[in-house]
Amino acid sequence: MGEKRNRVFLMNWWCTHYNKPLKDPLLQQYTLEELAYEYYLIGEIAAFKQELANRETDRIEEEKLQEAEAWADMMEAEDEAERQAQLKKEQKEAEHQAQLKKEQEEAEPEPEETPDPRNDPEQIKWMEEEMKKSKLLFGDDFGEDVSLDFESED
Repeated sequence: MGEKRNRVFLMNWWCTHYNKPLKDPLLQQYTLEELAYEYYLIGEIAAFKQELANRETDRIEEEKLQEAEAWADMMEAEDEAERQAQLKKEQKEAEHQAQLKKEQEEAEPEPEETPDPRNDPEQIKWMEEEMKKSKLLFGDDFGEDVSLDFESED
């Protein structure tokens, strides 16, 4: 019973696969073993073709991935080159600014520290001479009401 069922299944498969009628004389010439062999052979060929297609798809996907990685590496290298160029530009600008500041400092003389005239011996001598002249002109009490504390409002 099982052999008859197998033969009917294989004959139906053969007719479907080759688009032939069940009463095709060529089908009638096949033995059960030949039909089974052809059934398995066609199945193996289909599996092999599917495996080849999968390999090709995997290869294409791998190539796309490698291209994308190469592009990303190239873009990263370009970005790094731009950063380096910007850094060099900023460094040159900083050096230029430092050079300008140095030149400006060299061009401007250092402001001399203004000495306190109250402590300068020449100024004290001059003031004493002026006081003597003024006392001769305006009297001996000239300048006695003046406070020496210049910060107070007396």
